[in-house]
Amino acid sequence: MSRGKAKLDHPAPARMLYSSLHFQYTLRQIETAASAEKARVRILSALHGLIEADAMLAPYDMSMASADSVNPANLATQLYDLTGVGQHLEIRAFLPSAYLERLHAAAHRVRQEKLIATTVYNFYANTRGIGHQRHVLAGLNASR
Repeated sequence: MSRGKAKLDHPAPARMLYSSLHFQYTLRQIETAASAEKARVRILSALHGLIEADAMLAPYDMSMASADSVNPANLATQLYDLTGVGQHLEIRAFLPSAYLERLHAAAHRVRQEKLIATTVYNFYANTRGIGHQRHVLAGLNASR
């Protein structure tokens, strides 16, 4: 999942720093689904790359459109660090298009350079706005 545009004005854990209602709803739904599957959740920050929800962050203003945003090589290193040699890395992405493109570029590098099978599933494919995204998110835990 990506970070939200709305942020607090003081350092806080990422889960609280990104304060938009949509981000908060997304994080709750994803963490509930991940807990049931014993999966890890990471937030994709334009400045920091992949971060844990409880990572302490100072406020910043950056998007993936910024020249200083996390590059695919650094993001690929973070992805590589999430898996072991010979394992398959499966990523379930809930991201806006610019963030998804950067993630795909990083996953491609991991496949090519580290020879690790990496699959990115875009859960927001074919969604048309936040309402449709919320429907996708609600479906994650509908049977729980």
